[in-house]
Amino acid sequence: MIKQNKHRKTYGKDFKLMAVRMKLEGGYSNKAVVETLGIPCLRMLKRWVSKYRKYGEGGLEEQRGKMSAGRPRKRPLTAPEEMHKRIRRLEMENQVLKKLLELTGRDVLPR
Repeated sequence: MIKQNKHRKTYGKDFKLMAVRMKLEGGYSNKAVVETLGIPCLRMLKRWVSKYRKYGEGGLEEQRGKMSAGRPRKRPLTAPEEMHKRIRRLEMENQVLKKLLELTGRDVLPR
């Protein structure tokens, strides 16, 4: 499936898999696959083939928008550590909000 937005086309997993299989199993050259399927550049096909070889079919799935949760902790936070983390986050939020009010010309504290 090919979706086209304002700036570029996005290709679905099935389309990418078909292109990769044409290259690897069908014996087509990179240029032949690109011309046959209307892929805009050779580099895109090479990237798909590389991901397929490294990760299998799962490597062809869309990764944009899937945020990483970061590196997992080696040990869970204790209750005081969790509270300290939450307090730091809330203090930062307050600083950001105060700065926003200052920049928009409003008083930080109501009169």
